[in-house]
Amino acid sequence: MVYRFQYIEINSEQFRVNVTGIPEYIKPREGIVRMAKTNGFWLLSSIDTSTTAVTYQMHVEPGGLIPAWLANPFIVNVPFSTFKDLRNIIQK
Repeated sequence: MVYRFQYIEINSEQFRVNVTGIPEYIKPREGIVRMAKTNGFWLLSSIDTSTTAVTYQMHVEPGGLIPAWLANPFIVNVPFSTFKDLRNIIQK
């Protein structure tokens, strides 16, 4: 999936990243199933000088044989693994 990211500074303490899938950006290839629809956002809110709250909401329609109701619960783990991996990279 190719994504479009829109960055919005809401105020001095909140920042939002809108995420929209663009399935038509690259022409289809035989044997590859492309997600039919993806959209959501990341909302970062400053709590204090060393703490940031992250709200993550995403909805996908994966296409192919996987129904959305089956795929969407697994999206919950994406932010945790992303930030865990990012922390590991920074600590190196």
